Amino acid sequence: MPDRQIRTAWVHGKEHMNPFFSIVIPTYNRSAYLAECLACLRRQTFNDYEIIVVDNASTDDTGRTVAAAQDGRIQYIRHAENLGGFRNLLFAAGQGSGEFLIIHQDDDYLHADFLQRCHSCVDQDDGIVVYGTATWRGSADGGYKGDVERDLSGRRTDYPLLDKPLILDGRRMAAYYMVAHFINHPAIALRRSALAQVRGYCADPDCFADLVTIPAVMSVGRVAYDPRIGGLSRIHAGQLSNHMGKQQRATRATRTFRLQVETLERSVPGWEGILEEETARISIQKLFPILKDAVGFDAPPGLVKILWRKCVREIPGRGRLMRKLCSRIGFKNSIRLLRRVAV
Repeated sequence: MPDRQIRTAWVHGKEHMNPFFSIVIPTYNRSAYLAECLACLRRQTFNDYEIIVVDNASTDDTGRTVAAAQDGRIQYIRHAENLGGFRNLLFAAGQGSGEFLIIHQDDDYLHADFLQRCHSCVDQDDGIVVYGTATWRGSADGGYKGDVERDLSGRRTDYPLLDKPLILDGRRMAAYYMVAHFINHPAIALRRSALAQVRGYCADPDCFADLVTIPAVMSVGRVAYDPRIGGLSRIHAGQLSNHMGKQQRATRATRTFRLQVETLERSVPGWEGILEEETARISIQKLFPILKDAVGFDAPPGLVKILWRKCVREIPGRGRLMRKLCSRIGFKNSIRLLRRVAV
């Protein structure tokens, strides 16, 4: 990124050198959301962090909003011209000097104890490359809800009550991530050295880059999954995903599946067997949405066949199976699925 395209300034105070966490916030014309986001972050119970707001040439009062926070841990970077949302995200992902990176959308919240919980976990184990938690999702008007993932270690039923994360094999979790996005932004922290090991944040503009980057980082170490709620992802009409066209969404989903499989083939030997084992533990109802996407968006055959075998095992009888598939993934997708598994 040419230096002439940005203007950098620290807001109130001296630079905080080498913090443990770098929280980067790409933003554009959402100063009201940003103000709430910054207020939430400044309530963190762990204080060794920096916040870097990357403003994509906003035309509202974003700069004044950041200045009003009056916090020396906040750095403000403003592009002189709008680079587009994806390029701004990539730029933000490369900022900061913290050991762990948190990519935080300007309209989301982190639990006040998120950084403290994360630090307590990862500071004891250098092999942990990803820390993530359960999240709430929704809106103030519609209410919030969230799922706590099953015990990914396969050992306990009461683990959500233990107030501590599970430490899991990263390669296995990278494969599992194909069918269950069990952690989501903002409640994800990535070890910066591991991110560098996989050549940084995915730079392909035709995919959902987070869904490619997260399993790639997982594959080079261990994953900490904390069942305690760590963040809130807010749903509202102004989200970029609500303005994405059908064809653009389809193109990105297809490309994402292919890049995910390429990552697994490169970094997770025997990934198909691992994914087969993981899908055996999940209810068929939970897998229908991913099967619909995998068929509708032309996912690689290895993934489609694993999901198909799960359906055959779980739903005996060809007639019953077809009725269930038609009701859950649609008639056209069911025909596509039969053609693909017959090859």
